[in-house]
Amino acid sequence: VAFETTGLSRRTAYNLAKMSKGDPNKLLFFFMMGAALLSAVFADMVVVIMMMPVAVMLLKNNDCEAGKSNYGKALMIGIPIGALIGGMGTPAGSATNAVAISLLKETAGIEISFIQWVLVAMPVVIILTPIAYKIVSLAYKSEIYQLKGMEEIDHKLDELGKMQVQEKKFLCTFAIIVVGWLTESVHGFGIPIIAVIGAALMFLPYNNVLTWEVAEQRVAWSTIFTIFSINSLGMTIWKTGGADWITSLLSGALNGLSPITVLVLVGLFTVFIHLLVPVNTALVSIIIPIVATLSVTLGINPAFLVLPVAFLVSCSCLLPLDAVPLVGFWTGYYRMHEMFKPGVFISFAWIAVILVVMLTLGR
Repeated sequence: VAFETTGLSRRTAYNLAKMSKGDPNKLLFFFMMGAALLSAVFADMVVVIMMMPVAVMLLKNNDCEAGKSNYGKALMIGIPIGALIGGMGTPAGSATNAVAISLLKETAGIEISFIQWVLVAMPVVIILTPIAYKIVSLAYKSEIYQLKGMEEIDHKLDELGKMQVQEKKFLCTFAIIVVGWLTESVHGFGIPIIAVIGAALMFLPYNNVLTWEVAEQRVAWSTIFTIFSINSLGMTIWKTGGADWITSLLSGALNGLSPITVLVLVGLFTVFIHLLVPVNTALVSIIIPIVATLSVTLGINPAFLVLPVAFLVSCSCLLPLDAVPLVGFWTGYYRMHEMFKPGVFISFAWIAVILVVMLTLGR
């Protein structure tokens, strides 16, 4: 909320657009890569909502008709996919990451620090995003070769002027939060504690990056309560023996398979179950206790299977059923089935990149 209300989100989106210098493919790349990097520390939905108005403005300036323009399809599909990929980059990037860390500790006794997560997940983000960009750009080749209306971007930046005091205060406060997360092993405060301290700093007098009146209205409190209730559901499945029962059914079929094969099968299941259960926090809360128990039964380190599940839960690339891709879908530039064309290849690439990273850095 602070990122948006200070105006820094608009400044970022306009500067990403300006970097393209009017090249449609560069704009798609910068928007996807920018969405991925921003989503590593901000909510995916916020990042997509931040970029969509700029993208739609440029599409309209270039007469890209909704439902017909290939470039419109690429941009509206690509931005949310970039945000979904980036969401797994740090524990702060998505609510499902925090849930996964909590469940891994509760069910398997394995603690993952902020920096450990980043060292494994960010390479996946950095490798996968350009691959996803290439797949989207090939699936829907741009019908335009030079973007018109780039002068409007310059005008918008001129209106914003130099970086304001509130924007600088936000950047300083957020820097403190990130440093706190990265030095968790030094001071001993957990990820949630640092987040709360950082949020409190934004309300302090003289800093005043946020007011309670704004936060009270803009923060999705119902979503926060939903996340905790779903986390409780996942723990219930584990504590009541439900995870053991499901594991006993699966272990016979998977017994004797190599850890790599099991990881691929678990990855495929996590990707395609989105077609039935498109709620990421529900998926991670249900699947992780089962996978953690299954890992022990098969003699595999639970983190080897749990982390890929946590990363792949963000892979909502087949159909726009998740809230993040729905933002782009509502603009009307593509039909539901048109996301599947690039999405299925991105999903397989997602699994492949995670497999490579888990077998190297993950060890």
